[in-house]
Amino acid sequence: LFWNCGPDEPTEFVPVPAGTVGEGFHRPLVGRGAATADLDGDGDPDFVLTASGGPARLLRNDQATGHHWVRIRLEEPGGNRDALGAMVELRGPAGGAVQRRCVTAARSYQSQSELPVTFGLGAAADPVTIQVRWPDGTVTTHADLAVDRLHVVRRDGAAP
Repeated sequence: LFWNCGPDEPTEFVPVPAGTVGEGFHRPLVGRGAATADLDGDGDPDFVLTASGGPARLLRNDQATGHHWVRIRLEEPGGNRDALGAMVELRGPAGGAVQRRCVTAARSYQSQSELPVTFGLGAAADPVTIQVRWPDGTVTTHADLAVDRLHVVRRDGAAP
């Protein structure tokens, strides 16, 4: 496991010590796939790694930072009910950074990560506004979404 220190650091990627993240990231593994999902509903991604000829490995993300988050699951009528290809944009509080997430179906060999998108908000606890660019190019805006929860956003505006 490597930590991305950013482009301003002399070494952009630094190995993370086993004591910091746990043994699960430092045990040898002939991997065949990796998937992320918020398995425990606490707003941070957990990881499932599959092995060749061995059991899957669950790596739970049990950090206790107290940071806030918001998760968005899109639904639309018709054949693309999960809105694959949609882009969700969240602008940080007080004109802060823009975060974008694309709803995608596959990310790793023989693996499927969950479809809801997650935004980390740090210490910001105020409701957020998102903009969704649906697969056909239509754009909708959804304001005053409470943090620290999953929101289901339907294309037709009906309650899920």
